[in-house]
Amino acid sequence: LPYFLRQFTYLICRSLKNLIQQSAGSTTDAYTDALLLFTPTLFPNSVREINRFLRAARISLILIDLCDVVFRPFLPLTICASTNDDDFFHVKERKNFAIV
Repeated sequence: LPYFLRQFTYLICRSLKNLIQQSAGSTTDAYTDALLLFTPTLFPNSVREINRFLRAARISLILIDLCDVVFRPFLPLTICASTNDDDFFHVKERKNFAIV
Protein backbone atom coordinates (compact mmCIF):
# COMPACT_ATOMS: atom_id res chain seq x y z
CA LEU A 1 0.00 0.00 0.00
CA PRO A 2 1.13 3.57 -0.51
CA TYR A 3 2.38 5.32 2.62
CA PHE A 4 -0.70 7.56 2.88
CA LEU A 5 -3.07 4.57 2.81
CA ARG A 6 -0.99 2.73 5.41
CA GLN A 7 -1.21 5.74 7.73
CA PHE A 8 -4.93 6.16 7.08
CA THR A 9 -5.69 2.47 7.65
CA TYR A 10 -3.59 2.45 10.82
CA LEU A 11 -5.45 5.48 12.19
CA ILE A 12 -8.84 3.92 11.44
CA CYS A 13 -7.89 0.60 13.03
CA ARG A 14 -6.29 2.27 16.05
CA SER A 15 -9.38 4.45 16.55
CA LEU A 16 -11.66 1.41 16.37
CA LYS A 17 -9.48 -0.42 18.88
CA ASN A 18 -9.67 2.57 21.24
CA LEU A 19 -13.46 2.67 20.89
CA ILE A 20 -13.70 -1.06 21.60
CA GLN A 21 -11.54 -0.73 24.71
CA GLN A 22 -13.67 2.16 26.01
CA SER A 23 -17.04 0.48 25.48
CA ALA A 24 -19.23 -0.05 28.51
CA GLY A 25 -20.30 -3.57 27.53
CA SER A 26 -18.27 -6.69 27.11
CA THR A 27 -15.25 -6.69 24.83
CA THR A 28 -16.69 -9.55 22.78
CA ASP A 29 -19.86 -7.57 22.06
CA ALA A 30 -17.83 -4.49 21.17
CA TYR A 31 -15.65 -6.45 18.73
CA THR A 32 -18.74 -8.06 17.18
CA ASP A 33 -20.42 -4.69 16.69
CA ALA A 34 -17.26 -3.16 15.21
CA LEU A 35 -16.78 -6.05 12.80
CA LEU A 36 -20.40 -6.01 11.64
CA LEU A 37 -20.42 -2.23 11.20
CA PHE A 38 -16.99 -1.54 9.75
CA THR A 39 -16.09 -4.64 7.72
CA PRO A 40 -18.37 -3.54 4.85
CA THR A 41 -16.75 -0.11 5.01
CA LEU A 42 -13.19 -1.44 4.89
CA PHE A 43 -14.03 -4.19 2.36
CA PRO A 44 -17.03 -3.06 0.28
CA ASN A 45 -16.84 -6.03 -2.13
CA SER A 46 -17.24 -8.51 0.72
CA VAL A 47 -20.97 -8.00 1.28
CA ARG A 48 -22.12 -10.06 -1.72
CA GLU A 49 -21.14 -13.50 -0.41
CA ILE A 50 -21.02 -14.83 3.13
CA ASN A 51 -17.62 -16.52 2.60
CA ARG A 52 -16.07 -13.24 1.49
CA PHE A 53 -17.65 -11.38 4.39
CA LEU A 54 -16.36 -13.89 6.95
CA ARG A 55 -12.87 -13.73 5.44
CA ALA A 56 -12.99 -9.92 5.45
CA ALA A 57 -14.26 -9.94 9.06
CA ARG A 58 -11.27 -12.07 10.11
CA ILE A 59 -8.92 -9.69 8.34
CA SER A 60 -10.66 -6.72 9.98
CA LEU A 61 -10.30 -8.37 13.38
CA ILE A 62 -6.56 -8.85 12.82
CA LEU A 63 -6.13 -5.28 11.55
CA ILE A 64 -8.01 -3.83 14.52
CA ASP A 65 -6.71 -6.06 17.30
CA LEU A 66 -3.08 -6.17 16.15
CA CYS A 67 -2.83 -2.77 14.46
CA ASP A 68 0.41 -1.88 16.26
CA VAL A 69 2.07 -5.14 15.21
CA VAL A 70 0.77 -4.99 11.63
CA PHE A 71 1.44 -1.32 10.84
CA ARG A 72 4.23 -0.03 13.10
CA PRO A 73 7.13 -1.60 11.17
CA PHE A 74 5.90 0.22 8.06
CA LEU A 75 5.30 3.64 9.65
CA PRO A 76 8.72 5.16 10.28
CA LEU A 77 8.96 7.81 12.96
CA THR A 78 10.27 11.17 11.92
CA ILE A 79 13.61 12.31 13.29
CA CYS A 80 12.01 15.16 15.23
CA ALA A 81 9.32 12.99 16.86
CA SER A 82 8.21 14.74 20.03
CA THR A 83 7.00 13.15 23.21
CA ASN A 84 3.92 15.34 23.49
CA ASP A 85 2.00 18.12 21.71
CA ASP A 86 3.56 20.95 23.73
CA ASP A 87 7.07 19.97 22.65
CA PHE A 88 5.95 19.59 19.04
CA PHE A 89 4.27 23.00 18.84
CA HIS A 90 7.06 24.71 20.76
CA VAL A 91 9.60 23.48 18.20
CA LYS A 92 7.33 24.58 15.32
CA GLU A 93 6.89 28.05 16.85
CA ARG A 94 10.66 28.50 17.20
CA LYS A 95 11.18 27.54 13.56
CA ASN A 96 8.47 29.96 12.41
CA PHE A 97 10.00 32.85 14.34
CA ALA A 98 13.47 32.05 13.03
CA ILE A 99 12.24 32.32 9.44
CA VAL A 100 10.65 35.75 9.95
